[in-house]
Amino acid sequence: MSTEAPPTLQELSMQILLRNQALAVSSVDSLPPGLFLQLFKEAFACRSTDILKAMVQAWPFPCLPLGALMKIRDLRTLRIALDGVDMLLVRQVRPRRCKLQVLDLRKEQQDVWTKGYMAIANACSAEDLTDQGAAIHGAGMVAKQPMRVFIDICIHDLFYEDEFQAPLLRWAKKRKDFLQLCCMKLHIRTGSIYRVQEVLHAVQLEHIQELKVDDIWNQRIMMEFVPYLSRMSNLRVFSFNLIRDGLYPYGRRNPCRISLIIYLFKMMEEANRLRVHHDFFPFGKLHEALRSQTPLEILSLRSTPLKLSDLRHLSQCPSTSQLKYLHLQDCSLKDLRLELLGALLETLAGTLESLLLEECEITDSQLDAILPALSCCSQLTMFSFFGNRISMVTLENLLRHTARLSQLRRALYPAPLESYEPDWDTIDSERFAQVQVKLGQVLRDLRPCHNVQIGTFVCLPNKRYRFSSLEPSGTWTDSEECCPPSVSTCTLCPFYVF
Repeated sequence: MSTEAPPTLQELSMQILLRNQALAVSSVDSLPPGLFLQLFKEAFACRSTDILKAMVQAWPFPCLPLGALMKIRDLRTLRIALDGVDMLLVRQVRPRRCKLQVLDLRKEQQDVWTKGYMAIANACSAEDLTDQGAAIHGAGMVAKQPMRVFIDICIHDLFYEDEFQAPLLRWAKKRKDFLQLCCMKLHIRTGSIYRVQEVLHAVQLEHIQELKVDDIWNQRIMMEFVPYLSRMSNLRVFSFNLIRDGLYPYGRRNPCRISLIIYLFKMMEEANRLRVHHDFFPFGKLHEALRSQTPLEILSLRSTPLKLSDLRHLSQCPSTSQLKYLHLQDCSLKDLRLELLGALLETLAGTLESLLLEECEITDSQLDAILPALSCCSQLTMFSFFGNRISMVTLENLLRHTARLSQLRRALYPAPLESYEPDWDTIDSERFAQVQVKLGQVLRDLRPCHNVQIGTFVCLPNKRYRFSSLEPSGTWTDSEECCPPSVSTCTLCPFYVF
């Protein structure tokens, strides 16, 4: 005897409609929302051409999140849906039920199709529908605003051989009078400015929010790109990952550097996050990047040379008074008075959540200048002092101060100088074992709430780092990682990178 439940009325209706496409097409205007969505998913999976085209033209919601429905980039099924959009665009009078304003081909909101028709109805953000409210004035009225098609684009050297992106771009360019191609995330992986320009001419630049460039551009390419950059008025992520030292030498006569700096200043009026890598703002010039009065949320400086005037500006600048993330990595603070950094930490005591002071060449006496302020950072959840050369006594003192921070969940500390050979470049395993025993006793007495990791600041030959963690049992466990754990645990996006 079969124990399978008999098909529901909705399932039976679905089977009938899928078998009889003519009946399904004639019924799309009268289907209830739940059945409408279920039929669309089934027709999409089965590539039922006539049903899909009809349902796109009768789509009863502002947004069609098609990208979330596509498990893989299926050009054939996409073309069927685009044919339905074409039929809709050329119609003088919209179908009674149709409210479609946005075709979303991004892979975001993967679960939106499993949450029911209310989730689909709210799939569009207010930003996606900006200036679209007047598009449909009622049943039978003419659409007065172009439809928007949202997609994330990656431009690479084989872009025009891409069987998904290239046909979509050609389709959109031919219909530029009827629709807007909106790219919110643009990833560039080519050095061909002509290929980049062709794409940028097809998309609405003001919609780009995240821009990532993974190619080494010379100054000529960068100068041709800057005019497009200046029109990306809503940019929030700006990442150039392959800038090379010396490629954009500093100087008043360098128009490329000047243009980029001017653009950064403009964006800083709206942005609240800044990340500077390497020597884009050279020694003593940090004030050029921090002229805005807008409070920053994130400030990350990596391999950026600093001097006393930079620290003074950091401690006094209005834009750094409400930081949640302050990350200084490989920024030499050697021989500088860190009382200024302590003053900044006092200001941030109630807001700072993540503090990285990694490989900054901070010594015992310098650290003493910031400990009182550090112990007042009540919101701190992540702290890293990895890569600095301090003694065992100073490390114990640092642990006593951070143990008071009730919100702190993870902290990275350097192995003290007593762990190394006399040349300070090689860990002495016997000495380090003795240090671990002593640190274990200190930590058992302090009982910090956070996870404690002790790391060697010397990079191993295979470019991996070694960290030791104290387990609740009181034993130390060692691990090797390709980068300091702070890199993977601290999320900085969105940010600006130079």
